[in-house]
Amino acid sequence: MASKAQMRWESVLDGKFRRLTFRNEMTAPDGTRSVFEGHAYYWASAKGTYRGTWFDSRGAVFPIQGKADQDVLESQWGTPQTEMGRTVYRLVDGKTLEVIDSVRGPGGAWEEFGRMTFTR
Repeated sequence: MASKAQMRWESVLDGKFRRLTFRNEMTAPDGTRSVFEGHAYYWASAKGTYRGTWFDSRGAVFPIQGKADQDVLESQWGTPQTEMGRTVYRLVDGKTLEVIDSVRGPGGAWEEFGRMTFTR
């Protein structure tokens, strides 16, 4: 499946929040197209830690807990009643961001379901 993904981070609401906007247009081998979109709002809750809320085009709304260390932001999202996931944002260099998405499987292990690189 081919995909065309876009990600944008911006400061919003008088600099109190960082908004993440994500859009992925996917085309299946048979030509069928689908679009997935999501927005998250992050705010600092203590030094190096973040909280947030994720909203997406599936209708999902998840709480986010994150921690930042150097050039890495690791976010854990979801609830045991919905699904539990993890997204790791790693700044590879001054222009390249690697994003790795995983979901917690039935046995408790993290199962990667997405890996993308964004260059500005």
